[in-house]
Amino acid sequence: MVNERRSARRVNFISTAHVHSQAERPLSASLETKNISLKGVFLETSHKLPLGTSCSVDIDLSGTTSMLHFTINGTICRHEADGMAIAFTDLNPDSYAHLQNLIALNQALDQDA
Repeated sequence: MVNERRSARRVNFISTAHVHSQAERPLSASLETKNISLKGVFLETSHKLPLGTSCSVDIDLSGTTSMLHFTINGTICRHEADGMAIAFTDLNPDSYAHLQNLIALNQALDQDA
C-alpha cells in the first residue's frame, strides 16, 4: 500500500508552465505540467533544479474567449525520474482564486469521465 502524505487535492493538469530561476544552473524553460494542487505543481523535465532552489512559475490558461496568466513563487521540493515538484511558497489572492477554480473545474471533469 502506498503511504500518501499529501494533504492537498491534486488534479491531472496538462499545460505549459514557464519556470524561472537564478540557481547555479539557471533555468528559464517551458515545461509540461503533470498535476497541480493548491500546494504545488509537478513538472515533467529532464533538467532538474537542485532541491531547495527558489523559482517562479508562470502558468497560462487559455479558453475559447479569454486568456489568463498568473505567476507563483515556489521551491523545488522533490525529484522523480520524469521531473520535479515545486512547492508553492507565495500565492497572492488572485493567483489563489484562479488556482482554486482551475482545480475545482478539473475535479468536476475527472468525476464526469
